Amino acid sequence: MRKKLFVILIITSLLITFTIHTSAEVDFTQELYSKLSENTNPIPYLDIPNYNSAVFHNGLKIYLLEDHSLPYIDIKGYIKGGRILENEDNAGITDFMTAVMNTGTQNYGEKELNRFKELNAVDLNLSSSDHYISFSGNALTSEKNKLIFLLKEILLRPNFAAEYRSRLLAERERNIQQSKTRQNSLLEMYFFKNIYLGHPYSYAHDLDLLLDNLDYYTPENLKKYYDKTVRPNKTIMILYGDFDSKKMLKKLHKEFSSWKNSSEFWKQPTVTAEESNYGKVILINKEDATQAKIKMGYNLDIRYFKDRIAFTLGNEIFGGGDLTSRLSKNLRAEKGLVYNIYSKYVDKKAGGYYILNTSVKPEKTYLAVESINKEIEKIIQGKEQITEDDIFEIVNRRNVFFPKSYRRKEDLLQSVIFNIEFKERDKNYINKFIQAYNILSAEDVNKYFEKYIYPGRFLTVIVGKKEDILPQFEENSISVEVIEID
Repeated sequence: MRKKLFVILIITSLLITFTIHTSAEVDFTQELYSKLSENTNPIPYLDIPNYNSAVFHNGLKIYLLEDHSLPYIDIKGYIKGGRILENEDNAGITDFMTAVMNTGTQNYGEKELNRFKELNAVDLNLSSSDHYISFSGNALTSEKNKLIFLLKEILLRPNFAAEYRSRLLAERERNIQQSKTRQNSLLEMYFFKNIYLGHPYSYAHDLDLLLDNLDYYTPENLKKYYDKTVRPNKTIMILYGDFDSKKMLKKLHKEFSSWKNSSEFWKQPTVTAEESNYGKVILINKEDATQAKIKMGYNLDIRYFKDRIAFTLGNEIFGGGDLTSRLSKNLRAEKGLVYNIYSKYVDKKAGGYYILNTSVKPEKTYLAVESINKEIEKIIQGKEQITEDDIFEIVNRRNVFFPKSYRRKEDLLQSVIFNIEFKERDKNYINKFIQAYNILSAEDVNKYFEKYIYPGRFLTVIVGKKEDILPQFEENSISVEVIEID
């Protein structure tokens, strides 16, 4: 019987995947881009699903949306908090705690938990980020009670004293040590250690700090951190699929209403931009590197809606990551200066940042950095400002492909709830966002791109072979802080 259910689930998953791929997968050819530029595509409007919601007496929030078209149920959710609650003494504990919770419970060891998932064709996993722990699971409709049981088992009955904790700890140490040999990991570590000096946002990248803290992850400390962070009044559950909302709420209330609340107040530290980073260049000497990896950026907060919409659209034109961006066309396609290049703004609650990432031949490192700054200057000085045609191309492309990101109702629902719970936006924010970028003018985009782009504030971090890179900067009288690694 279980094998039959598992086969049904596989077939259902394939049908869902096929539907999504055939409707959303597009071949991004130059011919397609040209067509999109020639035609004015209609402004899309997304129908926000009419979901139900409830809040239990212990603060647990539930969002539900019924869809009886396929016999399955999908659960997603968030536990507010995340790595932002860590300090230097316990940095990394959020990631390790969720790894232990994923592996087993008080009633199910590692093998037993995997067997339970396999026999009942259910799946559930936790992951962590800066501001929340997320969970995601699914099952056939016939196994929905088993999925709810599994969710309760993992969230409410972790076993931090289990034998697998030691194995997970050893695996974590090995993975961190391996990361210390990789250029990208070193690049991330030294960039974020400086841009978020002493702030929890830097901890997940600080490999040395994570290694130092491994001994802290004892069963007692894990349980103490769990009691502080995994609480119902910080938890949001989102259920989608083939179920009756009233019956589902009754079931959830039965299973989770006795979950004890917490009145502990969390103070989340804000970010202070370090002016000592402005114009600073750091070179991490990696003797075996065959490329130079470069990350340039600075702290940046864009709090106003129009400013953020205009700046991010301008950045999509400037360095958004695909082959049509100015950075890619000018520095990669025309000059052959970089292997790849992109720029982006990352909005974070305590303080965001703007970055440019690229990799180059070591002997072209200084030239690449200078060329990036010159591309910015072309816009700021009005030599090659963003045009109406540039905006038309990006907006047209967004209007075609943006709605495809929400082809599945459950993805749209999750985005709506995330905006409400974490961004303090209303449920129709997605449509307001679409309308906003469709009315932007070249004047708007240039104004706000110039307002928030600060080439003089760039912290530049480079990972590569010192003897190939350092002389280039010394010849141009640029001071460089060199870091030798073991």
